[in-house]
Amino acid sequence: MGLGQKKLSAAETQINAFELKEKDVFHYLFDFGDDWWHRIRVQKTGYLRTPGKHIKLVKSVGRSPDQYPDYDDEDLS
Repeated sequence: MGLGQKKLSAAETQINAFELKEKDVFHYLFDFGDDWWHRIRVQKTGYLRTPGKHIKLVKSVGRSPDQYPDYDDEDLS
């Protein structure tokens, strides 16, 4: 989606609405407070014969931070 295009609700939009092709790259922001940006490259597209989730992580860079870290009481003051 480029500048000036209508913004879509993530709660109401399915990924196939973007007509992505193999090797296309897109980015999304997961957490507005912590700015967790993700870069996604499409490996393969098509239809599956079996329903369910079929997402596979093929590469990760760096250690993933805790989303909800356990803070000690002294850290909150």
